[in-house]
Amino acid sequence: MRAIFDDISLSVVTFLEAHQGVTDVRFAESPPATSVEIDRWHRSHHPVRLPPDLENFYLMQNGLSLKWRMRFNGEILPLGNMHVNSANTIEKIDLSQAVFADGATNSHHNVGFALDSTADGRVVLVFSKDLAATRVYFQDLSSAYNFVCDTFTEYMRLMVMHLGIARWQYAFTKCGLPPSSIQWFRLMSPERLHLDLRHSLNPSLKIQDEAPASAPVPKGSSQQQPRTSDIDFEKIEKTAKVSRSRNKKKHKKSTPDLLTGVSQAESMTSSAQRLARPGSAPGRRPPGPGTQQSPKMAGTARLEHDRRQEPRGSF
Repeated sequence: MRAIFDDISLSVVTFLEAHQGVTDVRFAESPPATSVEIDRWHRSHHPVRLPPDLENFYLMQNGLSLKWRMRFNGEILPLGNMHVNSANTIEKIDLSQAVFADGATNSHHNVGFALDSTADGRVVLVFSKDLAATRVYFQDLSSAYNFVCDTFTEYMRLMVMHLGIARWQYAFTKCGLPPSSIQWFRLMSPERLHLDLRHSLNPSLKIQDEAPASAPVPKGSSQQQPRTSDIDFEKIEKTAKVSRSRNKKKHKKSTPDLLTGVSQAESMTSSAQRLARPGSAPGRRPPGPGTQQSPKMAGTARLEHDRRQEPRGSF
């Protein structure tokens, strides 16, 4: 029976035994209920009949008990308990004075049966008024009935996913998981804890996938409220481009452009060539008004003046 349960429960027993902090995993072998026992139950509670999934479970094994403990600070603590009452020990529950947290009234429900009374509360399979449908509720210590799921199969899946950790059913109540259970879930099943807190009915425990919006700033106040949001990589890239563009402009103002300096030098050279005397050596500038001539040039000018003043004879 243990191998069959481990197979249909996605190897939960193997997982617990392999966990380094878990010890003393105990699976109580329970023989399957006989068809005679199932018929006797139906006759005793006529006209109520077990739902097909619960009846098939009892025909496979008559009840469930899987307990495990945890090593912590040198102590061994009882922590996990997956339990389903046998067909012989299911207790009938009177729902005439029941208070349902989901707003359902007693007119919608007729009778219930306790699936598990070992938790800090009671897990009850509740039948509808016409006995055609069932729902699973958890009666907490305040005696309020909190909706858990629709069928027994769904309840078994939830119990396995929560590893039977103590008080896991309180995830479906208005008060939510107690702090001690939250700490154990962080260690044993953080993924399941995230789902429970995400859908928690307790606003102080509820978490969201998206960052909460910032509170509005009161009128007349210049103080900005802190805001938490996702990183905007596109905005960061735009800001970086603007900053790089500003740095380039500053660099141009402080350092002359090499090409501009070369063009200015070429322009000055062209002007000097235009002012030079025709036939003069390239690159040599003509003397200005106040420029003193060299001795060679002065002697040449004096000789030319004397030749002009000599008397010319006639033939």
